Amino acid sequence: MSIIKRGKYYHLKRRVPKRYATVDQRPFIYKSFKTDSREEAQSKADSYWRELLGAWDAELAGQGPLLSLASFLPRSWPTGGAINGCLHAEQVPAAEQVNPDRGTHDL
Repeated sequence: MSIIKRGKYYHLKRRVPKRYATVDQRPFIYKSFKTDSREEAQSKADSYWRELLGAWDAELAGQGPLLSLASFLPRSWPTGGAINGCLHAEQVPAAEQVNPDRGTHDL
């Protein structure tokens, strides 16, 4: 597992395995663990990677959410708190949300 220190925090940097390229088009996964402890970052990275592999496997089996949504969104969209790259409705800017009464986007 590739744990690197950028600034004062440790990050995970790892290539997306080729078998998951259809469900996640990013070439690499970058994840900050917001810790300056290498041991804590390693533990979090192991857990995060296992969770991500499970989600990718579920997606391949047709049982999971679209994981690559965040990779298609403009960088200006908030993605904090996203689970595996999936945004929740409250994270989508109001100007981009679907109006349920009209079934259209309010732009």
